[in-house]
Amino acid sequence: MASERAPELQIKCVTLCVNYVCSANLGMRFDLASLLTKSQKRGELVPKKNCILMKIASPKATAMLFSNGKLVCTGADNEDTIKTAARRFTQIIQKMDYPGVNLIDFKIQNVVGTCDVGFRVLIEELSFAHSDCTTYEPELYPALIYRLEKPKVKILVFVSGKVVFTGSKDPRELQAACEQIYPVRIVADGTIGRSGGVWANEDNAQILRQFRDSKLIEATADGKDGAARSTAADEEDDEGPTMEDDKMDD
Repeated sequence: MASERAPELQIKCVTLCVNYVCSANLGMRFDLASLLTKSQKRGELVPKKNCILMKIASPKATAMLFSNGKLVCTGADNEDTIKTAARRFTQIIQKMDYPGVNLIDFKIQNVVGTCDVGFRVLIEELSFAHSDCTTYEPELYPALIYRLEKPKVKILVFVSGKVVFTGSKDPRELQAACEQIYPVRIVADGTIGRSGGVWANEDNAQILRQFRDSKLIEATADGKDGAARSTAADEEDDEGPTMEDDKMDD
């Protein structure tokens, strides 16, 4: 019964934030150095990816433009907004003296969900207990990779408590995956929904709640934990996959 649960387990639902990643082709090749000059500081050269990085405020989005004409956009929480952002970037590039640019082959490449469970996670213990569906190689990547079968979603779990959901183009599947590991609120398509109560999906035992690092928890009256103990290095490692997951080489 809920009344018999330990007080420290009365945890609020987390919020699942959704980010769409799309790609398109602008129908022509670009000299990046020339485009950078014409951008009048709107763009930034990213040598490691050999692309131009651009940002807009309305709708809030980021784009990478490659010399072969490929455009990759991210930052929106629904399909309509990411499509609007792609059109906006196309118009901006047209005004840089590229009137022949057109937005073609628009595709949703990925939908990424992120949340923060508010406590540090015992990654090694989690990996050992769920070895049949997890991969953890900290010398190669700081996150534990948890692969769900139903729904078919890949979950990246960081020590700091940040969690990234990827591998599906349907935000409802990301929500279902999140509900299997922790109580969730989802933010998608401009709406906020909630799972069936704080203790939803008890049959799945909400995986992450079993692997809280109790040594670092500092419970407060509003249910917040010791997530503030995350170091700056944790934050750098926890950026998670966005556009980089889709191998944007020319």
